Amino acid sequence: MSRSIVGACAAVLLLGACASPGAEPDPEPERTAPDSSALQRLAATEVCGLLGDEVLDETFGPADREREGVRRGRAPVSLSFTCTYDGDGFPTVSTDLSTVRRTESEQEAVERVFVDHTRQDGAQGDHEPVPGLGTAAAFGRDATLGAAVSAWTLGVAFTEGDERLLLTVSVTGRAEREQLTALAEEFLRNLDTTLD
Repeated sequence: MSRSIVGACAAVLLLGACASPGAEPDPEPERTAPDSSALQRLAATEVCGLLGDEVLDETFGPADREREGVRRGRAPVSLSFTCTYDGDGFPTVSTDLSTVRRTESEQEAVERVFVDHTRQDGAQGDHEPVPGLGTAAAFGRDATLGAAVSAWTLGVAFTEGDERLLLTVSVTGRAEREQLTALAEEFLRNLDTTLD
């Protein structure tokens, strides 16, 4: 047994000696860099600052608002920023900015916003398209909260560079489509400027 191990070692050494002088070892397979996200370099405070007090005051009236932001995940798999803008009473406003899954289209991403997550059948709440906003957009009631609570949502799929993103603007309290559209337009305009 020990002779066969010694013989194997000698064969390996002999083969190594036969290599031409100065020969480089076989290069490692080329590794491609993981897909990066433009959002990766942003902090939650920056994202939450994209919706200014001025537009919130113009839309829902002046209020003392506290902002809170959370960043979750990592690109390219899933990266999202959730921001809440709590004022005095209602309405309360929140935004969610996330990467779109590779396996779904922009329209499918928007449709997902209106799924009732309390139901196993994945039923969708009523919503209507919002033309001219992003690649695809829709407005409707928050399906999870249902008719018991006045809560409204606007979902906007859009591209930033070569990246597909989804913005969700949600309001608990009375809200019109035009109001949420104004918030989304402000957010997207400021995001575009920040990422330039």
